[in-house]
Amino acid sequence: MINWLVNIFQKKTKSVDPVCGMQVNKIDPIGGTYDHDGITYYFCSSGCFKAFSQDPDEFLINNQHQPRQNNRSENIDGIVEWGFEAKPFDDVNKFVIVGYSCICGCTPGVRYQIDSDESGWEHCCCGRVYFAGNKSVEQIELYMKDRAQTKMDEDVGPYTYRTTSVDLDSGKSILVSYAQPANPRK
Repeated sequence: MINWLVNIFQKKTKSVDPVCGMQVNKIDPIGGTYDHDGITYYFCSSGCFKAFSQDPDEFLINNQHQPRQNNRSENIDGIVEWGFEAKPFDDVNKFVIVGYSCICGCTPGVRYQIDSDESGWEHCCCGRVYFAGNKSVEQIELYMKDRAQTKMDEDVGPYTYRTTSVDLDSGKSILVSYAQPANPRK
């Protein structure tokens, strides 16, 4: 009886983000809400909210939750080039924001303390994951190993891992490790 009531409650408190198709908590949606033609839409991130608010009808045609396409290029093994950027977060250049524009329409960004051993990280709604920091390789491997044990990403298939770096105006570089799923969520 209790499981049945929980399922009913969850159905009434969940919605699908019309941009990426991710389930969103209607009570406190991270990306906010948008009213269009008398219907309230709920968003997983500010990136999805922004994409939807610019042209709602683009995402509602046939109710197909298709992500907005952009001009990202793919290299020979089919991995999308992510195009990471780092921007100062404070006036003393102690923190930066490392981010990119995801092909799902989100704009993930993580705060990283320069020269710290703790990486900033983000797991996008589509399944893409990245860590920025000195130990990003080790930390993404641990994170993804834990997720694999719980089978949280079975729906997106195996991941391909890459490492790159982002240069700061100060001449320093930040190591970025990222994992792209074979079948990103829409």
